[in-house]
Amino acid sequence: MHKTIGIIGGTGKMGQFFAKIFKRAGHTVLVSGKNTALKNTDIAQKCDAIIISVPIDATVSVIQEIGHLLLPHQCLTDFTSVKQQPLTAMMKYSSASVFGMHPMFAPTVSGSISGQNIIFCSGRGNEWEQFFKNIFEAEGASVEFLNATEHDEMMTIIQGLSHFLDITFANTLLEIHGNLEKIFKVSSPAYALKLTLMGRTLTQNAHLYGNIQISNPQNIKTLDTFLQVANRLKAIVEKKDMPAFENFFTSTAQYFGKFAEFSQQQSESVIEFLARKKKCTPSIKTHNHVPVLQNLETVGILGPENTFSHLAFEEFLHPMGKTPQFFTSLPLLFSALKKKEIPEALVPIENMLHGSIPESIDGITAGETPISALFEMKISPSLFTNKNTKKEDIHTIFSHSQPLAQCSQFLEKEFPNVHIMAVNSTAEAMDRMMQESNTGAISAPQMVDIFNVQEIAKNIANTSKNATRFAFLSQTAKIKGQKYEGVIVFSFAKDAPGSLENVLHDFSALSLNLTKIESRPLGTAFGDYLFFVQFEGKIDEHTQKILMENITAKTTFCNFLGNFPVLKAQK
Repeated sequence: MHKTIGIIGGTGKMGQFFAKIFKRAGHTVLVSGKNTALKNTDIAQKCDAIIISVPIDATVSVIQEIGHLLLPHQCLTDFTSVKQQPLTAMMKYSSASVFGMHPMFAPTVSGSISGQNIIFCSGRGNEWEQFFKNIFEAEGASVEFLNATEHDEMMTIIQGLSHFLDITFANTLLEIHGNLEKIFKVSSPAYALKLTLMGRTLTQNAHLYGNIQISNPQNIKTLDTFLQVANRLKAIVEKKDMPAFENFFTSTAQYFGKFAEFSQQQSESVIEFLARKKKCTPSIKTHNHVPVLQNLETVGILGPENTFSHLAFEEFLHPMGKTPQFFTSLPLLFSALKKKEIPEALVPIENMLHGSIPESIDGITAGETPISALFEMKISPSLFTNKNTKKEDIHTIFSHSQPLAQCSQFLEKEFPNVHIMAVNSTAEAMDRMMQESNTGAISAPQMVDIFNVQEIAKNIANTSKNATRFAFLSQTAKIKGQKYEGVIVFSFAKDAPGSLENVLHDFSALSLNLTKIESRPLGTAFGDYLFFVQFEGKIDEHTQKILMENITAKTTFCNFLGNFPVLKAQK
């Protein structure tokens, strides 16, 4: 049965993540946030089920704000990490069906919840519990039922104590100036796993984790016990009392019993996998004094989330099990690739309307990572505004410089007197638009499914066939396709008549059809250029060797950047 589900705080990562799940199940999703046209009270009055997805310390005040508006046939629930206080408030301030939900995971890059746990805490009525349970189990998740008190008692261990240990462990390393690179390098896989899990905690939101520590009333009792036990063990170590230590250790092991043996068996396969991966993984690198543990499946892309680059990543690389790492600019991305802080990258290289992207051409030619594939994706930008914004009231339109150029005819015709402002990404454009009244943003049409905005114009590029190619840079990826192209870059010691013509003859002699010839300034003197030459076809090693030998003999610099498949998006 089709329902309208409202998510208060739905512009946050958790809200956006679950909005996609509910839409996949065939339901309508409305969201409210700090900068949305829809308000919390609108969500309460328009939706069948209302989910509160705001910080823990704001949850009760939101419940008080909307609770009196809800009717018995509606549902009120939440995503918070504590349950007693929110559940009590929902029961008190509303007459709707009530229960609490706690997803035991952060939003995943893949969008999948398969294998994940979601805890339900019953309140009033169970029809809606079954409704949401069916959605989550259809996606492969498991739903567990606990009462609110039991939930909060368990979370003081699973989250409170666990996070506390990670944060204090990390801060101890900070205080003693521990060298993370050396520590990781000499660690066994088991201890490296502990270190990486600790680091994973530190990538999360500080306010969220602070709320988890502060808002659960059970935490102080647990932490008091932890500190008492820690001081007791510290005293044993200070006294060098080996019998006392052995007794301390043995009694703890007896408590774990067979679970300790089970843990060893379960962790063996993980540790063996990490041992293989750690062997082939470069050491920890640092960027602006921040340690970065390189993941062999990480791909650097132009971010933040929801840019055209991100959409291309989701189309082509997400199915390969890759994970995106977002960069705010192409120069920063190429710098990280050159320093081996990331193993692979996906960059826009050419648009059908606006031509090559100079920053990408320069970054590729200056680097050492070859092109493993070209991905081609249709780009159909849309113009968005906040809800209730009228076209005639728009005074500024934001977007990245590329979409602005691709949509120049539309802008000149429809908004000749409007200020056009280039920003770092289409995602930033959406953020600016939602924060500033009477503005617009050009971005991907998928944004209408993510944000509570109105799409006032579709397919606004200068041609409906507009497409962008993205270069996937990798030393190791092996991707196959039907159509192949290749790239060679070269430069000359000095400018002379016929130099370029002589090199181009080497391509025609091998029956290689050129698809692009582009020159980029070397920055040494006027007239000094590097030539970026692209050709059609898949060549064998013998042909490549002949081509490179011939070009190298006529140039001062020559580099083969790859012979790669060209793949098109299916939609």
